[in-house]
Amino acid sequence: MILLAALGFIVFQVLNGGEDEVPQSEVPTITGLTEEAAQAAVAALPETPFTLAACESEANDTVPAGQIISQDPAATTLADEGTQITCVVSAGVAETTVPQLVGLTQEQAEAQLTQDGLRLGDVDTEDGTTTAGEVLASTPEQGAAIESGGEVDIVVASGQNAVPNLLDPPISQTDAETAIRAAGLAVGEITPEENADVEPGTVLGQDPAGSVVVDLGTPVNLTVAVAPEVEMVGKIGHDEEFCGSNRRPARR
Repeated sequence: MILLAALGFIVFQVLNGGEDEVPQSEVPTITGLTEEAAQAAVAALPETPFTLAACESEANDTVPAGQIISQDPAATTLADEGTQITCVVSAGVAETTVPQLVGLTQEQAEAQLTQDGLRLGDVDTEDGTTTAGEVLASTPEQGAAIESGGEVDIVVASGQNAVPNLLDPPISQTDAETAIRAAGLAVGEITPEENADVEPGTVLGQDPAGSVVVDLGTPVNLTVAVAPEVEMVGKIGHDEEFCGSNRRPARR
């Protein structure tokens, strides 16, 4: 009998690895805590049955940055004493950067934003010499940090511009044509008009008027001063009379 009991004890020890059973404790809840608070909570457990590993960081749209999102083993489960609890802490909402949008069309800009996990916000227009629909600026600007899913506002070219004022102060036809082209417009018809009060070549009128907003490429017609024609009638009559007084009398 003694031999059989000893043999049974040996078999039991072999089957159980020859070691005593490891005691278990309930895993504390650390989700929702900061990593520092979680370390303190684990350390405060009686006989400190667990340790806490450094938390990994992960972006999260709902859990505030710095709070623990998950833990392993799960809270309130039983785990062997001495187990190291691992955790994941929220890094807050994921961020990205605003891509280059200036120079793209509005459609291309929207596609680029969607590709980068962003959304198109307000779209404003601005007059100038740039082709209609081209992006002139973005808010935030290119390279700025922004939350994923955030909106980016853009300004696009209207394809229109204001006609320059070519009458006040008076300018020459040459300068007027330069100003028209610089505004993205075209030089239209040139109509001469006699005027003795200004220098020839001075612009007397324009159509459309200055400050009127028109489509790029719109022609601007000009009225330009020319010198009046000189009246020669009186002078010619005088010369004829003078010449006549110096004629020799005809021989009889």
